[in-house]
Amino acid sequence: LNNEIETIEKQLETQEFENKLLVKEAQTPDEKDSPSILKEFRIKELKENRDLLRSNEKYVYIETFVRKSRFNYEFGDIQKFRELLDYRDLEFSDDDLLWLIQEEIKDQEYSEFKEEILSQNPKTLTNYIEILIKTYPDPQNQIELLKKLLKQQDIGCKSNLKDEIEKIRKQLEITEFENKILNKNTSNTGLLPVETEDLDDAYISFNIGNLYYDLGKLEKALTYYDKALYIYPDFIDVWKYRGLIYFTSGRLQKAAACYNQILSLDPKYPELWVDIGIIFFEMGKINEAKACYEKATEMNPCYKSEDLAIKTCQFLENRPLSLQKLKFYLELASSASWESSDPTPPLSRIMRIITKNFKD
Repeated sequence: LNNEIETIEKQLETQEFENKLLVKEAQTPDEKDSPSILKEFRIKELKENRDLLRSNEKYVYIETFVRKSRFNYEFGDIQKFRELLDYRDLEFSDDDLLWLIQEEIKDQEYSEFKEEILSQNPKTLTNYIEILIKTYPDPQNQIELLKKLLKQQDIGCKSNLKDEIEKIRKQLEITEFENKILNKNTSNTGLLPVETEDLDDAYISFNIGNLYYDLGKLEKALTYYDKALYIYPDFIDVWKYRGLIYFTSGRLQKAAACYNQILSLDPKYPELWVDIGIIFFEMGKINEAKACYEKATEMNPCYKSEDLAIKTCQFLENRPLSLQKLKFYLELASSASWESSDPTPPLSRIMRIITKNFKD
């Protein structure tokens, strides 16, 4: 009986440990089915491996790839980068490589944030917040970076930093309005910027979005595309790639809304009509799809169908199913075999469908 009791006690201890190990906490979609305890061990291991890479001077590959991809997406080819790492005997799983790239993006963003804020020599918490508000269009998105910087600089931080930022932002707006009322000369120290002149930040966010798209992180890519559009709302390529992400994920209404935005910015964009055409094709609107393709070839009669959609094809390289649909549409639309008994609707009808029927 003593032996049986001891056996059952061990079983209960083992079961209790298993329950603790596999306990699931509130998780993001990316963390689904990843037990928190195991995840902590894995991240610790990855951080140790990253430190080892740095000590061996091999981390430079990750660091340089992220930095150059952010400024010039020509370097953002994940497949070529993996081949380079393999050639240099640096083998990573997809998950490990993704973690390293994500962490390096965070590190570089923080370094740039830190340099930008400290370059203006802030002394007090209020100084830091004022600089933050004047430098970033949406300062609330930078709260975590500001907290980290304040901690490093040994600056006391109030419990609710979000409220403090909003309070100082309103004070700056009131000061700016007062100066206008009294016809005072506004200086840079008291002016709240209405818009951002520096488009480099928009292109950086755009390139990071492309990088996350290639890594299969579509929602993360959309987040960075949104940042780019916040800075530069007329960024046509961002609207286009945003639309393509919605197309590949089956959200056709959102995709069409993006293309409608491009039409309002530049209706003479032949490749756009190809993209709109494939959405109509997916929805079974054959006449509209055919008319869109004809509109594209009318704008650029010297191009082949593949040339018209070259950017779209490149963007869909990692989405073979969507790429196959596009190529099938191009082949069908450019052939004489695609016939319909109904007359092709006028382009004005297509525009009405886009603006009226494609609203979420």
